[in-house]
Amino acid sequence: MTKHPELRYGTPQEAGMRPDRVERAREIAASSVKKGLTPSLAVLAARRGVIPLHEAFGQMRPGPDAPPLVRDAIFPITSATKPITATLAMMLAEDGLLSTSRPAVDYLPELEGEEIDLMLVHHLLTHTSGYDDMVIFPILLQTLKGEEPTDWSDVRGVGKKMFEACRAAHRTRKPGEEMMYSNHNYLLLGMIIERVSGQPLEEFARERLFGPLGMKDTDYVLRDDMRERLLQRPMDAPLSETLIIFPGIESEFWQQSVNGGSGCYSTPMDLAIFGQMFLNGGSYGNTRILSRPTVADMSRNQIPGIGATLGSLSIKEACYGYGWMVPGSEKWRYFSPSIGSPGAYVHSGAGGINLWIDPMNELVVVYMEVTMKITANLEPVTWSFDYFHGALISALDD
Repeated sequence: MTKHPELRYGTPQEAGMRPDRVERAREIAASSVKKGLTPSLAVLAARRGVIPLHEAFGQMRPGPDAPPLVRDAIFPITSATKPITATLAMMLAEDGLLSTSRPAVDYLPELEGEEIDLMLVHHLLTHTSGYDDMVIFPILLQTLKGEEPTDWSDVRGVGKKMFEACRAAHRTRKPGEEMMYSNHNYLLLGMIIERVSGQPLEEFARERLFGPLGMKDTDYVLRDDMRERLLQRPMDAPLSETLIIFPGIESEFWQQSVNGGSGCYSTPMDLAIFGQMFLNGGSYGNTRILSRPTVADMSRNQIPGIGATLGSLSIKEACYGYGWMVPGSEKWRYFSPSIGSPGAYVHSGAGGINLWIDPMNELVVVYMEVTMKITANLEPVTWSFDYFHGALISALDD
């Protein structure tokens, strides 16, 4: 078996990068905290398996006596969960147990709606199912604010209640017509993974993905052994107290909910390992998670020519793979880096998370912060990822 690169620490020169420009990237990250743009920021950059930059700035929790942020702090990664959930689905496809070209109703027969048999697993993976959060959220709000108070401690019960409420939700587009970014797609995908694997989502992920890769600090729920290094967000930070209609990221409900769309917790190193596995074509060390054809399929634009909407934002061509955003000719405001790279793919998470994989330049970049200001479209207007990424690209020296 061929051994593929594993991450190790090294100098910028070993990574084929200029030390002064790597230092410039570090300074940009540090200045975000010094300027008060964020209270906490951790970054990691790896090239050809060598890590020349892995730093943490700011503090672990609010307050004047808070300890400094540690490099292995555990962050809620919100929507950066989606590539992980998509990976689990594609592992089942490689097992011959799941097909992206089959109707989702084949796996979740409770789903209802007009032409439901035309909505494929492919459409869930690419957010082209037709589900619209502007339709889903009012249904959930009415369901969760019924006559009986919601027992938020019963996280799986709440999830079942949500599914029952939305299984016949109206879809505002035909499958494949438009990309409308919606967590509901990946909630359903997580349920499909559970049905097909016969295991709870978090157990399947530990057994087939996190354990084999050594991602010991990543999970769909916050385990007790992870709490000591959990980053605590200020309660006035966006999403901390309330997340649309749910208890926010700082709540016990969020920490224990198994959510295929945005529920994972992780560290910069664990996300870098996941990214390096993709960069290696599906392997890490002696462990193969996916085949090279599957990695190629997940990281290419699966919906060419289809437009996208995110809240009030719209773009002419969506460019989305299976769990990955594939940068196209148009830029998403704030989310897109200043300097693109052909063949790169990425996923962000609300609140300041970004995982960038650049095969052409053999680069993995992890950026994890507490964003203190976002727009109604969840745009991180005060983050520095685009500046940080630009400095890293300038460091490439061969």
